[in-house]
Amino acid sequence: MTKKVTFVNKGELLSSYVPRDKNVIRSDYENKFGFSVVDVPAILGKADEYFVINVKIEEELIINWHLDGRSREDLTQILFCHVVEYIRNKIEEGEIPGKELFLTAKDHPEDCPVDVSKIQMEGYSFIVEVKRQIGFVK
Repeated sequence: MTKKVTFVNKGELLSSYVPRDKNVIRSDYENKFGFSVVDVPAILGKADEYFVINVKIEEELIINWHLDGRSREDLTQILFCHVVEYIRNKIEEGEIPGKELFLTAKDHPEDCPVDVSKIQMEGYSFIVEVKRQIGFVK
């Protein structure tokens, strides 16, 4: 079975990163992305399934990846790349993607693996071959 995933927004800012100072205990960055999932070829009469995922990156990882001086757009694009890979892997394995993804320094390499100059977000879509049959339920 094949699924097509299409992102329907460029990311909605939920919280912005503010560098730590003496008055800030912790400062993470969070975005929300909406995406639809459809069968390929489309099944007549079956509606697109729409999902929203919140993606958050912890302050320690922002610092480790040297992103603390980057723009909101750059941070959003980096989160987008991670959410695309997460969704692709979940659907490929026949699972429904969760509603949240949290990127931590503990779970990620020391250097940022993303080149923001090569990222296209708006209307981005990809095809996934599902390894086993799944049913997407809201």
